[in-house]
Amino acid sequence: MRKMDFCICIIFGCVLAVGAGGFLLGWETAPDAATSSLSWEQCDTIYVKILEKQDNYFHVEGLSVNDINGQGEYTFSLEENVKLLWRGTEITAADLQVGDNLAITYNGEVLETYPAQFTQVLQIKKLS
Repeated sequence: MRKMDFCICIIFGCVLAVGAGGFLLGWETAPDAATSSLSWEQCDTIYVKILEKQDNYFHVEGLSVNDINGQGEYTFSLEENVKLLWRGTEITAADLQVGDNLAITYNGEVLETYPAQFTQVLQIKKLS
């Protein structure tokens, strides 16, 4: 009986040591929120048509290829760090015109106003 108790204590001690070591290893390798970069898995993409454009302000409407939540109207302003692309080539905001179809990749909140507002647009691809 004593031998069985001893074996159980040894096994329990080993499990406890491995668990504590895993916790400490994970603690040291976890990304810091201040220094971690955004991954594309944390972003969403929506397909839209430009309804109105004024300088760096855009009013767009979601296309029917989006799910039902992406078919409404949206607004956003272009920030300096937004990447603008057409066929793999960087373009400027002047290259975007009313009627163009776009793929907008965004992150963060979408403000539930009318029209809804993207708070952080990361990339815009001109589709047509």
